[in-house]
Amino acid sequence: MSTPLTRQALALALCAFSSGSALAATITHCVHNASELQTALAAASAGTNTDEHAIHVRVGTYLAPSGGFEFVQNTNHRLDLEGGYFGLNGGSGCDLQIQSAAATILDGRGDQMIFIVISNGATSGNITFRYLTFQNAGGDAEAFRVIMYSNTSTLRVENSLFIHNATTDSTLDILNMHGLTYFLDNAIVANTVQANLGQNAVRIESGPSPSVTAYINNNTIAGNTDSDGVGLMWSLAIVGGATFDFANNIVWNSDYCDINAWSEPGDPLPAVNYDDNDIDSACVAVPPAGTGTLNVDPVFVDAANGNFRLRPDSPVRDAGDNSPPGTTRNVDLDGLPRVVGRVDMGAYEVPDHIFGDGFED
Repeated sequence: MSTPLTRQALALALCAFSSGSALAATITHCVHNASELQTALAAASAGTNTDEHAIHVRVGTYLAPSGGFEFVQNTNHRLDLEGGYFGLNGGSGCDLQIQSAAATILDGRGDQMIFIVISNGATSGNITFRYLTFQNAGGDAEAFRVIMYSNTSTLRVENSLFIHNATTDSTLDILNMHGLTYFLDNAIVANTVQANLGQNAVRIESGPSPSVTAYINNNTIAGNTDSDGVGLMWSLAIVGGATFDFANNIVWNSDYCDINAWSEPGDPLPAVNYDDNDIDSACVAVPPAGTGTLNVDPVFVDAANGNFRLRPDSPVRDAGDNSPPGTTRNVDLDGLPRVVGRVDMGAYEVPDHIFGDGFED
């Protein structure tokens, strides 16, 4: 779902630009094509404890190589990979950034995984992904997979779109057992999985300790279906004994049930704090217990054609919590202001038309 860059997003990009990333990386890569992205990831994977790599991915489409793009972390080096970069005055650099997922597309070409992250051993380097679209993954692997067993790294997956992936495994599989996880302002929509193998649209696992927290805020997980007529296991599986703070999300319209929280045998059950979410159906309770939980049609603009933005008359507009635990960002998935009055549920904020296009409705 590629959308034109709006004037609002460009204005935000110009205002938000600074000479360094939020990571303050010592090694910065400006990449223009898939080959350069692979080279930058290889350099980041070979980093040492003192290395911090920021990969700035320019606006465009990047076709995944065989097996997908890969980052491997063996020491405490950090990775900050963000899309939306472009050159000043049309140049070839990475001088400015559009904070919108639509501008930078990682494409699986219909037959393979797009990206895998593997963190080995007791490492602690933080890993961040922002402003990316993952589309057209296929085959017997996920579109995006993160494997972090023993490390204490903070993982951030923010402001990214996962759409039109058709995989045997889950569309998105995140395993971060001992580090903080931030999963904010993402849309996982219009994907298919082969559900008779027990897969989900999204699986997030953390724990087993409840002192570890995963923050899952302002995501839209909707319109994901099975490819074999059996039905998705769940749209979202929350797994492990961690504490999951779950706020301002829309989880809607899967084939079977939309959310389930469980743990492996012998581990404590997840401690899930529900705060202002819209959930279609749940495998345990409809809707789950929590503050401000809704069970109403979110009224998307055009879900049948892949547009999961909210209509102005959506009942989940202005229905979220402005400051849930773990919220650290200021823009929605389109790069527009995240809070217009009271925050909307889901990945997209309904814009203020008075200021958004210069004219009042």
